[in-house]
Amino acid sequence: MSEHPWGGDDKRPQTQPVAGPAPRHLRKCRVGLVCMLLVAGSAFTVRAQDVNEQYQSALREYRQLLDEKSQEIADEYLEILEQVLGLIEDYSEDLASAGETQQQAHPESIDRLKKGLEDRRYVESHEKLLEDISEVINDIKHIESQHKAKYETNTPKSCRLIRNLRRELVIVADLVEDYSDNQPLDILKDKGIQKYLEQSLKEATRALAEVSRNLSKHGLEVDTLRGAMIPQPPVIVVPPIPPGQDRDWVILSDVDDDGLSRVFADTLKVRRSDRPIFITNPTGGLRITGWDKDYLVAELGYAVSADTRSKERAFASKISLQATDESQGYRITADFPRVTDSRTKILKSVLMVSVPYKNMVSADNSFGDVYVADLGGGLRLQSSYSSINIQDVVGKVLVEGSMGGISISGVEGSLEVSNSYASIAVDDCVGPMDLTNAYELIAISQSRGDVDIVNTGTVRIEDHVGTITVENSYGAITVTDVEGDLTVRNSYNPVVARDISGTTALTNIYSTIEAVEIGGRLSANSDFGNITVDNPRGPIELVGTNGNITLLVDNRLVGRSSVYATHGTIDLTVPSESNLYLKARAIGGKITGKVPVGIRSEGRERSFEFSYGSGQDSLAVSGNNVSIVFNEH
Repeated sequence: MSEHPWGGDDKRPQTQPVAGPAPRHLRKCRVGLVCMLLVAGSAFTVRAQDVNEQYQSALREYRQLLDEKSQEIADEYLEILEQVLGLIEDYSEDLASAGETQQQAHPESIDRLKKGLEDRRYVESHEKLLEDISEVINDIKHIESQHKAKYETNTPKSCRLIRNLRRELVIVADLVEDYSDNQPLDILKDKGIQKYLEQSLKEATRALAEVSRNLSKHGLEVDTLRGAMIPQPPVIVVPPIPPGQDRDWVILSDVDDDGLSRVFADTLKVRRSDRPIFITNPTGGLRITGWDKDYLVAELGYAVSADTRSKERAFASKISLQATDESQGYRITADFPRVTDSRTKILKSVLMVSVPYKNMVSADNSFGDVYVADLGGGLRLQSSYSSINIQDVVGKVLVEGSMGGISISGVEGSLEVSNSYASIAVDDCVGPMDLTNAYELIAISQSRGDVDIVNTGTVRIEDHVGTITVENSYGAITVTDVEGDLTVRNSYNPVVARDISGTTALTNIYSTIEAVEIGGRLSANSDFGNITVDNPRGPIELVGTNGNITLLVDNRLVGRSSVYATHGTIDLTVPSESNLYLKARAIGGKITGKVPVGIRSEGRERSFEFSYGSGQDSLAVSGNNVSIVFNEH
């Protein structure tokens, strides 16, 4: 038994669907659509004002005979309207208690959307609803861009409320598009709907007496009325909806017409922010979002299919959801029985949890996608056979995954991630990072902090501030636009480093190295692969075995630099206007090109020395069994 956040004890049984108190947007927005003919908005409305009252009265009298699918369509759109209004009202209340900076980031398009919902403006026009939602989303994106330019990050607290609202409205916009594009088309294909339309259009053009005579004569046959669009307001009171729900949750009952779907809910008062929240979900999707409330809400929805309805009910009766207050922290547990009959299947399962923002969260999950957002106390997540999406978490983040992609953005704190056979993508994060993967991509962009990477797959890093260390094999490595030092060890695939400001050390075996615009000391070593260096700042140290080295110096090469190769070609180009002391020596090879002085020959050795300007910087080029090709520009 858990304490209910609205007062009293929650004594609801865990083996039956739970209906909690209606959220404020459901209590305010139950609208009566009893007589509206609704399919694909106004384009499929049968001009109710042109159909006589007696015919309409007969339809209302026999509404219990109408097509159930048609009513479900109308109910779904009504729930979408209620959901949008609820999101706006929740946002408005949070904004009222927020600081002045967040209130200034409030776009007027949100107010226009709220007024349209309250005035029932969107009841007959889902196109207008989608248009106004899109306007709000675009306005919020514009504000976020302004904040990013001002604060050099897109995660300032000053725009957190509108950012959360934008994400929720994006999901709702997808729901409206699905309703518009898919659901009405399915209804239009129904033979009952087509028959009803044909009959309705005929009746609408007849006189009142003729309509009355036909109704009396034919007794309003069921086939004539099937498919009429006369929706009724939903009467089932649903539990509070955590922010950020996905479309799969909304259409959970439509997973399989032959399956059995249920929803559990539980709530728990959270009295201390320094205690962790533990979440266990062995099967299915998991969504965790933080909010500014001192209680947690958990909802578990699932769909079960078996060869008989009794077996479905028996299996469902053993599924439970519990929220408990324990000594080590708060715990949410979804429990599923073992599947012993191959004909019994869990078609869909989603656990949605809203938790207080400041609490640390520790979650275990498998066999379902995971979404986590807006946490302020850190996160530990372990999930298998799942894709993982984490956004806007403050504190230490530890993620262990396998067989599913991991996407992380907006983390402010240390980040430790391990995965295998699926990608890791990190964007706009601040803090030290320790990333491990196997045979798949690791990508980092627009982030700050020291990075350690161990992988056996592709590595891509761009627009980063901090020291980077990469231990890799069997995958290409590309690192661009880094303010900091870079160390890379790789094999069997190319290494590319561009626009690195600090000290850079690159090692590769059986593949190439390319280094462009390196601002600090550069060392590059390759076995059985070519090395290409373009416009280094210096000093540099290049060593190649069984491969060619190409060095192009555009500006001053500072300090003492060296290039050494065996069994290959050294292609060297330096500026004629410089202060570079150049010394070249080839043993068992040759020196060619536009050499500025004569070449000395002694046995198997060829060499020359030349000083440009003051010669305060130096470059020594040498090798065994190599060909040195010299050019100047």
